[in-house]
Amino acid sequence: MLRNLEIIGSIGFGKTTLTKSLCNQLIAHRVGVIIIDPKGEYTDSFNNNENWAIFSLEQTTMPLKINPFDILDHSDLNFFIELLEETLYLNNKEITAPMRFQLEAILQQVYELFPSPNFKDFIQLLISKKKIHKKSQPSSLLLVLDGLINRLSFLFTPSIFNLFNTNQTTLNFKEVLRGKGYVINLSSLIKHGLPFSSFYFVSMLLLKALLREAAKQGFTSNLKSVLVFEEALITLPILSQSPKISSAETLFVLGRSYGIGSIIISQHWESISSIIHSNSLTKIFFRYIEKTKGFAHLLEDRTEKLSTLKKGEFILINGEVGVLEGILHFPPRSTSTLQKKTSSNQIKFKPLFSSYHEFKKLLFKS
Repeated sequence: MLRNLEIIGSIGFGKTTLTKSLCNQLIAHRVGVIIIDPKGEYTDSFNNNENWAIFSLEQTTMPLKINPFDILDHSDLNFFIELLEETLYLNNKEITAPMRFQLEAILQQVYELFPSPNFKDFIQLLISKKKIHKKSQPSSLLLVLDGLINRLSFLFTPSIFNLFNTNQTTLNFKEVLRGKGYVINLSSLIKHGLPFSSFYFVSMLLLKALLREAAKQGFTSNLKSVLVFEEALITLPILSQSPKISSAETLFVLGRSYGIGSIIISQHWESISSIIHSNSLTKIFFRYIEKTKGFAHLLEDRTEKLSTLKKGEFILINGEVGVLEGILHFPPRSTSTLQKKTSSNQIKFKPLFSSYHEFKKLLFKS
């Protein structure tokens, strides 16, 4: 696979089927996998497999809970702020310089004042700072803080609140590096109408957390884990007008040094950034009917054939072996041979707020 793989093609021609097969092969070779699954397409396939765990915002036994201040530390402050800025950029919003200054000061205080900081600590510091300046400072600073709270409103939606309402992260990234498979089912974000930028925000937190854990083990030439970005247009969007290299691109390139690979699935070549394209030495094309201007040179004399491929037929481009053609055989629908009894074990966590109502009351009481 040469670390990074792209799978491109129209819907219904075999991308997801191939990805599921590749993921099972990786797990069989003790390479851990995290699938960022925005539509819940992988849950049924891996639900009863002892090598896999399914995490979801709406589950009670395997709830998806992330404490961003647990998986990131003080040294990741700039990354966290830049990720917030990128997420807002995708929402056509921006943080002004005064807002960024206040946000950085609050985040620094979170790490300085609390030995084990969490989302509630951050919210309480943000609100307390607003209350202090409301009594004693010029109104211009109040406008800055009000503007900052308004920009960060995507963090205050019920779904993201539910994700961050915890003192501990329920994912064990050490387990992934030892060969475990995780499906991160984010379909509830679509169900509740959250913008696609929310998928990017969660995906980058997970990638950063995995990279930090892998970095503790040092550089390696061995493939230890793979992140699967299903629907790259949603989970790995291009920051088209931004002059800076994005967090995704930076982490993507760094990950190779620590044994982290990727499988990126998309219906559109243009939905993946040029930096990621250039670092993905293996590409698999299923039927693709759009213009091939961006990658026609890679296909040699098979450009015209791409739009006529039948279901399961693909063209593989590899930096070492060149261009090959193949056919994917679709397995019959059946349950996995690796079965386990439904576990009564439940991942326990302590919520920071007893309810979303309590959280909103604190947020808007100020």
